[in-house]
Amino acid sequence: MADSRETQFQQDIIGQMVADGWLTGPASGYDRATALYTEDLLAFVQTAYPDRWEKFSKNNPQDPSGALVKAVVRELDRHGTLEVLRHGFKVPGVKIDLCSFRPDHGMNPEAQARYGANRLRVVQEVSYSPHAREGVQPSSGFGFVHQRNSHGHPGTKKPVQAVGRECQAAIPVRSSSQDPVTRKPEPLLTFKRGALVHFAVSQAEVAMTTKLEGKGTYFLPFNQGSLEGGAGNPPPSDSSAYATTYLWREVFQKDAWLNILGRFLHLDRQEIPHFDGTKEIREALIFPRYHQWQVVNRLLEATRFEVRGTST
Repeated sequence: MADSRETQFQQDIIGQMVADGWLTGPASGYDRATALYTEDLLAFVQTAYPDRWEKFSKNNPQDPSGALVKAVVRELDRHGTLEVLRHGFKVPGVKIDLCSFRPDHGMNPEAQARYGANRLRVVQEVSYSPHAREGVQPSSGFGFVHQRNSHGHPGTKKPVQAVGRECQAAIPVRSSSQDPVTRKPEPLLTFKRGALVHFAVSQAEVAMTTKLEGKGTYFLPFNQGSLEGGAGNPPPSDSSAYATTYLWREVFQKDAWLNILGRFLHLDRQEIPHFDGTKEIREALIFPRYHQWQVVNRLLEATRFEVRGTST
């Protein structure tokens, strides 16, 4: 049974995100086998690109929804979430885009409408593993999962505070992308193919990682820094607030989150030669630290201000 503080903490986070425009919904809407919230996938494509959806449906008259899900899963397996979100993919006769990023200006109403069609959803208590046996209480679950047009970004399994090493309590005990029994990959947790980032959140601190590697998983701090310039976060303003409020009020703010997905994440690929003549490709998904994200945003805002001042 979840700790009452943990439950309240989750509810407070989700309540604020919903108040800021996120959708919420039952965990039953999440498909563990595909790692998609199918309702959002279909709704986005149908709303943002009705002409493409009509053409796709004509090409797949028996089950257009099922055909789209299969096509998306195939592309996720081949190219990964970041590539599919940013660039979409092609099927015979139709271009499929699964995210619409904010236009640089507001002069194109169609582009604005597509941006407005994005569906960001937060789902509480998700059992993500397709390998869990029916009728058996699964040990694999996350406190909440963020969905963007059906693609998931897990929250933490146990967002509770511990004295001394606060964020350690928020890091899942099993930080692995494989089922512990079958050793099969978990679609939601598989590097590149599944979630782009995993946050561990306590009432005092935040940590994050982009790759789950079992005992080799390394969570990086995602904190603001203390008032004295050290690690951690400033204390909350009052007893009803949390020191980590900035995460869901700033980072998970809808426009900010879509901008991070569109412009800040970077897939680094390195080709490593071996003595036997073979080569190894090593990939790392780079997610900005909080201060890096904050500094870039401030520089961009300062540049926009200077440009406006020059043109007046």
